[in-house]
Parts: sequence; structure tokens; C-alpha cells
Amino acid sequence: LSSDDLGYLSGARGWLASFPYVGLNHWEIRHPLVMLMAAIIGIFGESEFTTVLATTLYFVAVVAFTYGYLNKLFPDRRTAVITAGLLIVTPLFAVQSTIPSVDIPELFFVALSVWLFYLATLTEKRLTLLLACGVVAGIAFVTREIASALVIFYAVLFLRGAYMPRRYYWLVAAGW
Repeated sequence: LSSDDLGYLSGARGWLASFPYVGLNHWEIRHPLVMLMAAIIGIFGESEFTTVLATTLYFVAVVAFTYGYLNKLFPDRRTAVITAGLLIVTPLFAVQSTIPSVDIPELFFVALSVWLFYLATLTEKRLTLLLACGVVAGIAFVTREIASALVIFYAVLFLRGAYMPRRYYWLVAAGW
């Protein structure tokens, strides 16, 4: 049957068959998911488990960095533990993390970009963090084009001159 997950798997198979692979449709060019899926299948072989493992790993990463950042942000560890636990048991995430889907990888890169930006606002040594923020935002866009909403988010902050001098926002753009 025609479905998104079959398109991602087809792209992963394409990368394994010929490098570099030029996808035939927009599902096959969702590189952050497709290339990780190809690497996992190349190492462990193709199975139902290895097909969904890439999405599951992105979800574990979302939970881990959310826990890590909230643990630094709030003085009590409970907030980070409860939030991570709620992410794990949220039905939408529980289901989406067990099928090949770009929703979870997109969430990972969008949230990571925002967290990196936030960390950059807390320090004077923000060059690397802001460049990384832009790079990760660009990867989010490659994952799915709707992540381009980050441009609007950062543009509004730029226009308001929020959190840091405007000249630093160009580092985010340079990373993108």
C-alpha cells in the first residue's frame, strides 16, 4: 500500500543501493530520517524493528534533552522527571515514535534549535550556540518544510530586539 512509512523505507533502501541517492518523491528526501533509517538497516538488516528504530531514537533524544535542559532550568529535579515522564506516556508520542514518521525528528530539531537559542541568551559566549541553533533549524527544515515557521519565530524576536542585540541574530541566519 502507498503510505508515508513505505516512502521513507524506499528512500533508505535507495541510499543503501546507491550512494548518493537522489530521491524520487518528497518522502525519500526527508534525509534526517531516511539516512538514519538507512544506516540502521545497513548495520542491523531490514526488519520491522530496524525500520522504526530511527524514529524511536529521535523520540528518546527528545525526552533526554528535554529532561537535561529542564533539569538545568529548574532547581528541583522533579520538574524534569515529571515532564520527561509525561512526554513518554503521551499517546500521540507513544504512537508516533513506533512508526517511521518525520513528526518526531522534526520535533527534535525544532525544539533543539529553540533550546540552543535559549542557552545562547544566557551567556556572553554565544557564537557557537547561535550558529548551532541555525544549523539545527536548517536540518529541521530539511526534515519537513513546515519547520520554516522557525524563520518567523526568529524574525519576530529579531524585530523586537529581544534577548540580545540584533547583530547576533545574523549568526542564526548564517547557520541556517
